[in-house]
Amino acid sequence: MEIKRECMRLVRPSAAFAEEIAAFKKELIDSLSRRDGCGELFSAEDPLSFIEASRNAEQRETQKKGLVPATQFLYADEESGTVVGMINVRHELNDSLARLGGHIGYCIRPCFRGQGFAEPMLSLALEFCREELGLSMVMISCHRDNPASEHTILACGGKRNRIVTDPETGKEASIFYITDETRG
Repeated sequence: MEIKRECMRLVRPSAAFAEEIAAFKKELIDSLSRRDGCGELFSAEDPLSFIEASRNAEQRETQKKGLVPATQFLYADEESGTVVGMINVRHELNDSLARLGGHIGYCIRPCFRGQGFAEPMLSLALEFCREELGLSMVMISCHRDNPASEHTILACGGKRNRIVTDPETGKEASIFYITDETRG
């Protein structure tokens, strides 16, 4: 499958990507991969339910109780329709996100990992944070056993702030801040 990097964009989930969304989910399940940045993908019954839940998550009035508004993006080749990654941008932080999750969670589809897609995807999400949400500082975290994610965050201007223990997994996670001054 040939991907044209110049055609890669962050797009909101839509019915046009339903088959790719289903394939992305299946690939994550089959590879036993982490599901960071996938929003409601795994709680939704099907791609269309995921699309609806993603739209609902953007507004406080329609977001699930206890969660902050968030924008779900697909990182896709607009020409071929191939979905390479997913990234979830939280518009603000609640107590839980301020401790560990941060503003952004992301995932590259397993068959595209190690091919240089994460950094441009994260860079586009950081632009959205600055231009659409007015965030001059973004918090992002990754588990310490994920050097690829750490490399991506550092390449996008991340500065390590602290190390915490994830209460769900017991693993250590690094907390990074990316500011307007540090963005690459």
